[in-house]
Amino acid sequence: MAITRNPNSIRVADVRAQIYRFEGAFSEQECQSLITRLEGHFQPSTVVDQQGDSNQGYRTSYTACLEQISHQENIRIKNKISALMGIDSAYLESLQIQRYSAGQEYKVHCDFFHESSPSYQKCLDSVGQRTWTCVVYLNDDFSGGDTHFTQLDMTVTPRTGMALCWNNLSPLGKPNEYTYHCGQPVESGFKYIISAWFREKPFIKTQ
Repeated sequence: MAITRNPNSIRVADVRAQIYRFEGAFSEQECQSLITRLEGHFQPSTVVDQQGDSNQGYRTSYTACLEQISHQENIRIKNKISALMGIDSAYLESLQIQRYSAGQEYKVHCDFFHESSPSYQKCLDSVGQRTWTCVVYLNDDFSGGDTHFTQLDMTVTPRTGMALCWNNLSPLGKPNEYTYHCGQPVESGFKYIISAWFREKPFIKTQ
């Protein structure tokens, strides 16, 4: 994979998880332009827990779907993230951009589909398990909001344009419990990120 061979990528975890940091994946200008374009398009984020109940305070951010705002920009960013990861963009879910204000967070969770989830089998039967995650931090002029991997006791502090990428699966292709993580509460300011999730099978969807 490109992310594992790129000289600008730094592995930030031990053998228990494949987690990489990539500095300067996006320029400051790109990040600011995206933030400006998305203002006014954010809606409350949702999540379905293992019992099938939505949100319940686990994810208190706001989300905008880039493909609903600018088709051309959506394709450009998907291609850029795919090139960084070395995975075809056909395997990417719809890109999401999250905005967190003071007090908002995403509590401890996994990005892979857990077998206890009511939608587990449906997700696997469609386009398979989530493989890699790529988070791009669009700004760093806020306090709090670190990404913390709870099983590794490892914290990553956001920096503008930095991509944080990890494999949700083990070398055997099974969900890796060491990738449980949280977006810690923002203390002041606004935090903006791109969330990109890759799947095992390509989506049959018009780009």
